[in-house]
Amino acid sequence: MERNILLALYDREQRIDIEYPGLKKEMSGGVVRFTGPPEHSGGNFVLFSRFGDDSADKAIGDQIAYYRRREQPFEWKVYEHDSPPDLRARLVVQGFKPCDRDIVMVLNVREAQERLLRPTHVEVKKIADIADLARLTTIFHSVYGLDFGYLERLLGDDLRERPYFSSIYLALVDGKAAGAGWIQFPARSQFASLWGGTVLPEFRGRGLYRALLATRLQEAIRRGYSLLTIEAPRSCRGLGEKLGFELLTYAHSCVWQPQN
Repeated sequence: MERNILLALYDREQRIDIEYPGLKKEMSGGVVRFTGPPEHSGGNFVLFSRFGDDSADKAIGDQIAYYRRREQPFEWKVYEHDSPPDLRARLVVQGFKPCDRDIVMVLNVREAQERLLRPTHVEVKKIADIADLARLTTIFHSVYGLDFGYLERLLGDDLRERPYFSSIYLALVDGKAAGAGWIQFPARSQFASLWGGTVLPEFRGRGLYRALLATRLQEAIRRGYSLLTIEAPRSCRGLGEKLGFELLTYAHSCVWQPQN
């Protein structure tokens, strides 16, 4: 599939038509916005936007006003092909803090490497007990040094209320949780999306990342999805390409805080 066709399909299915269970979706004025309950501010984000130079600043101001009334932060996802081309700079002018540029990669499952379709030699466990989520967030805290309590709450909601939407996995070494990742299965989409894929430094080089990827890929195939996407730091591009993924686009996260 040509890149421009695939990119248009990605925009339509992963940014415009997509629904996130538990989040309120609103579409207005060239913006697709999601809002979570008050206790889940991580569920507040603008996922898609497209407007002309003359309407961009007002549209940004409208979104700020919406979340200022709620006294909540929110994220604006800016992709390199969004318009206007200087959208990220306009967001910064209005008080957003820009984060690093990530890569968005895609894999056609029909072209998956044969080694990803075989049973793995690593023990990979699908999380069914909410108590096991603490093992996942412990891994993420150890690697990134941040508080991932919000992630434990969000994934806990998925386990309790919508297990059909997310599958969450741990990679185990002698019973110790050494790696983690999850996959989301949006309804009415050809795309399943990979998240996490993190391994503790002392366990890297043992094939845990590949095992987590293979397990999630195989579930996506069983469930009838034809495309996998992953959004990750740019440093992961080489590994993604080694595993058969192709670069689709770049994405910036810009975050606004109520005190701005």
